[in-house]
Amino acid sequence: MLSSVIYYLACSGLIVMGGTGAFYLYDRDLAQETFFNVSWELTKQYHNARHQFNEWEIVINNFVNEDNESNVNGIEMNDLKCEFGIMGYNKDEDTTFTMELDKIEYLKDMTFDLLWLTCVKKGEKYFIRLDNKIENNNLDEIKKLFDTKMDKMLLQIELEQNGEKKEIQHNMKFFYFENNKVLDKEFLIWYLRYFYSTELKEQYKLCIIDSEVNMFDIDETKSINLINKDNKYKYEII
Repeated sequence: MLSSVIYYLACSGLIVMGGTGAFYLYDRDLAQETFFNVSWELTKQYHNARHQFNEWEIVINNFVNEDNESNVNGIEMNDLKCEFGIMGYNKDEDTTFTMELDKIEYLKDMTFDLLWLTCVKKGEKYFIRLDNKIENNNLDEIKKLFDTKMDKMLLQIELEQNGEKKEIQHNMKFFYFENNKVLDKEFLIWYLRYFYSTELKEQYKLCIIDSEVNMFDIDETKSINLINKDNKYKYEII
């Protein structure tokens, strides 16, 4: 039985390959356009399926264990205890400062290239970006943004530099909060060093696929803001 299935699959594959070759010889331009469209459609369906699978997995995990945070997109997090802190980064010195929130007066005269309010819940650290001067931030209001984690906006983020490509979307799950600014050059310098031990080059490109399977590129002149518009979480390129 199994050998018959394999036989028919092999025959089908050979027929498709033969037909594809004949089509290419008959009309090369039309064949290339058709192959591109089919490939693009398959890519969209793949990412849609993966996104849907992730959502099903989240629902199942929540049903099995309501207390399991599990990196859930859009999860209400306000019932989970949060340990707040401050993290500052200076890129020229490649130094990172971390401090408990009740000791931030020691940072009031310091300026950072990146400044984060951090929240540790169940052993995972989440980040909301602050103004680079600590005194310019209303931390009590910003804390509330940790109550709800946004939907996953970006399914795939591929960094391309010096002819090499690297997927870097996995750790973005710690940044999906309203008003966060991400993927600008300063962010990437720190993000790549912190999570991937990778250096960002002067020129680079990010190839991105969003949750609606739109594809776009951004370079060192662009960034992304995560926003709440008309009670819907979205992103904007700036």
